[in-house]
Amino acid sequence: NIFGGSIGGPIKQDRAFFFFNYEGRRDASETSEVRNVPSTDLRNGIVKYRTTGGGIATLSPTDIRTRVDPAGLGPNQRVLDLFRSYPEPNDATVGDGLNIVGYRFVAPLSLKQNTYITRLDMRIDRNGNHNLFLRGNLQNDRDNEAPQFPGEPPARVRLNNSKGLGIGYDAILSPTLVSNFRYGFTRQGDEQTGQQTQSAISFRNIANRFALTRGITRILPVHTIREDVNWRSGSHNIQFGGIARYIANQRTDLQNSFNRGNTNSSWLQGSGNDLQPADLNRTFRVAYNDAMVALLGIVSFGEAIYNYTPGGQVIPTGDPIFRNFKNSEFESYIQDTWHVTRGLTLTYGLRWSLMRPVYEANGAQVSTIPSLAQFFATRGALAAAGRSQAEVGKVQVDLAGKTGRPLYPYHKDNLAPRLAIAYSPQSTDGLLAKLF
Repeated sequence: NIFGGSIGGPIKQDRAFFFFNYEGRRDASETSEVRNVPSTDLRNGIVKYRTTGGGIATLSPTDIRTRVDPAGLGPNQRVLDLFRSYPEPNDATVGDGLNIVGYRFVAPLSLKQNTYITRLDMRIDRNGNHNLFLRGNLQNDRDNEAPQFPGEPPARVRLNNSKGLGIGYDAILSPTLVSNFRYGFTRQGDEQTGQQTQSAISFRNIANRFALTRGITRILPVHTIREDVNWRSGSHNIQFGGIARYIANQRTDLQNSFNRGNTNSSWLQGSGNDLQPADLNRTFRVAYNDAMVALLGIVSFGEAIYNYTPGGQVIPTGDPIFRNFKNSEFESYIQDTWHVTRGLTLTYGLRWSLMRPVYEANGAQVSTIPSLAQFFATRGALAAAGRSQAEVGKVQVDLAGKTGRPLYPYHKDNLAPRLAIAYSPQSTDGLLAKLF
């Protein structure tokens, strides 16, 4: 469904005007999802496997405890409780066909988009020498992914609330002097929500019981200020001005905020061979190991993630990581268009650009000692002299705030001159008049 409308008109006759526009969109659809889930037998502690003779054998919980598990513990009760919370399987076309099978379902998808645009124009004086405008834009979008299983929240919701603001002031200060001022603000805002709230264990080749999606938010505010002046003096048309941009990239991220583990037989000594019965068909070995290691609750792989503040304090597990990258850009210019004669025009000018290196405003930024440029230059010199690269020494890494080193050099000599010549031969009679 797509809909919207606009309205505009005068606020004050011949002096002030407004305009407003709205556009909306709503999508409703569905998608077919399939997840690998434990079979009915596996939920009750029973494992099946294909034998070397081509048949199918069954291991009961007692068999697993006495014949398979070297520790003699048998199926893990916590794992059984979790397996029984999965939806019952309904699709035998995925998984190994015995212990891990499929669950297929139809999931709803929705999309909502809203766009708002407004503008205000004003003639400050009756002669129209001073004019002001204001423009605003807002985007408010939302769409979702499928849930992990029916009846649960979407695994991830994507949000966009980007917005922008523009202000312009045009002034005819005299018949030969015109000023144009602009201010712009844009704020790109993107977010992806997640469902994970704590560290989790995953079963190899079995879908997670709950979506382990993690949230991330990006906010990018940009301020732009620009001034352009045009001055005519005799045969000269002089233009000068400048622009300043202040940019930030703010990120709140949960992607690396949780520890994780996995039931993967490949990480066991002997790759789990001591869990396998003697008559196991080798073609079913991996599928058997996936089911057995998961059922026994053997967490064979674990990864702990530690995040730190710039001061060295450990950030608690599950807390988001915030980064605020900033930089600024400045440019100025001056240019003269000189009409030397009716047929000859010279244009010459100069632009100067300053672009500060990107930096992390909260001090979460490192630099090398020595700089990498110096490090590689030393290596090149050693190679040219036929000496060992070991003499270059080690590269140390420290917080950039301590060393004062930027991410890359701050170049302040970005000068761009400009020169153009336009010549059109002139004549009022004879052959030249016909040619030109």
